[in-house]
Amino acid sequence: MSVFDDVTRQERERDASLKWSRTPGAIGAWVAEMDFPAPPPVLAAAAARVTSAHLGYPTPAETAELRSATCDFVRDTFGWQIECSNVYLAADVLSGLVEMIRRLTRPGSAVVVPTPAYMPFLTLPATEGREVIEVPCSPDESGVYRLDLEGIEDALKAGAGLVVLCNPWNPVGRVLSRTELEALRDVVGRYDALVFADEIHAPLVHSPSAGAGHVPYASLPGAAAHTVTALAATKAFNIPALRCAQLIVTDANLAGRFATSLHLLASQHSPVGAAASAAGYSRARGWLASLNDYLAGNARVFARELGACPLLRTFPIEGTYLAWVDATALAQLLPEGRSVHDVVVKEALVDVNNGGACGSAYADYFRVNLATSRELVTQLARQIAAAANAYAQAG
Repeated sequence: MSVFDDVTRQERERDASLKWSRTPGAIGAWVAEMDFPAPPPVLAAAAARVTSAHLGYPTPAETAELRSATCDFVRDTFGWQIECSNVYLAADVLSGLVEMIRRLTRPGSAVVVPTPAYMPFLTLPATEGREVIEVPCSPDESGVYRLDLEGIEDALKAGAGLVVLCNPWNPVGRVLSRTELEALRDVVGRYDALVFADEIHAPLVHSPSAGAGHVPYASLPGAAAHTVTALAATKAFNIPALRCAQLIVTDANLAGRFATSLHLLASQHSPVGAAASAAGYSRARGWLASLNDYLAGNARVFARELGACPLLRTFPIEGTYLAWVDATALAQLLPEGRSVHDVVVKEALVDVNNGGACGSAYADYFRVNLATSRELVTQLARQIAAAANAYAQAG
């Protein structure tokens, strides 16, 4: 029995985490946090920092420790050799995106977001007065989502200046191949555009030995000069409350242009988060490997359970702990005024993300968080399938 099997519904409802408190009575499966406790080395590091006499600003030694741990982790995990001076700290990934839009992009230029996308990528650019150009992407014949490179190129040709790349891809669970990333690099390079590479889920790759290992976009020849990479330990080690991310900028010219923002962002991270992140990167790798194996098993169970329902379509999950479900067939059977999201949340009693928030083309899809016990994954999948099957039988 795995340590990850210890999660119970009663325990999670009693804890009243955000994921479990939004819809009382439903299984919490929406916001991207795990039901698993953070690994012991991470908890110990956070506790040591909190119980110390020093709860002020981070010291240079603490900052250096996290930068070093980040460099070692990306080298050992992804084969990407970077210098510690290339690592900058921030409170979170999204603050890095906002500052990049403000400081590095052409005034008024649009932001390109391949969809389905992480929801804030579609709303945050507007806070800076920027248009978002959605580029809807589709799965190929084998059910694997692919970037629409022609759509991205059309947006850049029309004057957009920044592409938001999410890899591993939230919400569809893809880990983009080197070939796909090289093709994107070539498109971006033709238009002197920039890339914000959100790689927060990079540690959560299920089967790297099977050829689905994460390739940092900025590690590709010719990509670093136009890329800011965002990484964090918060998803992999379940510490989102500790507010610490890492921005990696390996091109000296780009870092110089971004220097004011990088200095500002560095002042906003939590020193408790920095200590916990360093511990995760350096002392919890075995735990992370076990987690990825467990998440891969959860993905298989989820696909198997929903595979018996003809009204629902799942997609291969190579990374993250998120599942993306196409329920357009179910939507066609629903009475007027009833949505797919209503069925899943109110009838299946599983609190999920509405796919429409991930892009205007996806109102009949939904996102499910599978980072919980195998028992709960099985239960939530069966409840969703049963609710959908009831409409199939009625039809």
